[in-house]
Order: sequence, then structure tokens, then C-alpha cells
Amino acid sequence: MKQQKVFCYIHSFVLIILINLNSCADKNPETLTSQFFGESEFDLSILQPHGGESFPKGGTCLIQWQNKKKFDNVDIELYKGDENLGNIVSAASDVGEFIWEISTSIDVSNNYKIKIIGSSSNSRVFIFSKTFSIYEPPLTI
Repeated sequence: MKQQKVFCYIHSFVLIILINLNSCADKNPETLTSQFFGESEFDLSILQPHGGESFPKGGTCLIQWQNKKKFDNVDIELYKGDENLGNIVSAASDVGEFIWEISTSIDVSNNYKIKIIGSSSNSRVFIFSKTFSIYEPPLTI
């Protein structure tokens, strides 16, 4: 009986290593989603922004996502390149959308993306959007 327990522990350890190695195979944050979990019961995807859009400073951006099963809550983070600029919203209800009011103090760039993180009691799944731009709107007189 003792040998079986040791074998199970070793077997589990090897499986964990294989999953971790597979999760590192694709370092591109636009395609790196919940690879650690494989096919998830949640199957999270971002509908908007879908990449290539331009949003004005001081304007709004509709963020939409879908998933097979609801999360307990959702966090949305803003990235500029690979730099995490912080949360757009934390612990929001999983209703499939959030209207982001873009700050007027944000930098102009064409290298922004968002990360949506869905959490439930025993899972944490995330996905990155493709890049989008934030621009300085023209002055109106």
C-alpha cells in the first residue's frame, strides 16, 4: 500500500511538470490564455476590443467577453505592451460586458491590450485581447 501512494505522488508530480512545460510553449500574450488548465469548462473569449480599434482619451470603450460558465467575479487589467498598468475594474460581476471610461491622463499609444481574469471557487482563467490604440482627440473650439 505504501508503494502505491509513493507512485501516485510521483505520477502527480510528473504530470504537473508536463502541464507547466506545455503552458510555457507559447509566450505570446495574445494567444496565451488558460493553457495551464487546457480545455476549461469556462472557455473564456474576448469579443471587444478585438484588436486594431482606436479609442479617444476621455472616451469610453465597451469591453465584452463570453464564457460557457459564469465566474464568481471578473478582473480586467490594462497593459501597455508587457507592462501591467493596473486594474480597470476588480471583482466585477460576470455579466459579459463592462464600459471602461478612459482617463484623459492616459498616454497615447497603439500598444494597449486588456487582460480579463475570471475567478470561481476552484478556478482562475485569463485571456489577453489583441492590441488597440488610444489617441488624443482633436480640440474643439
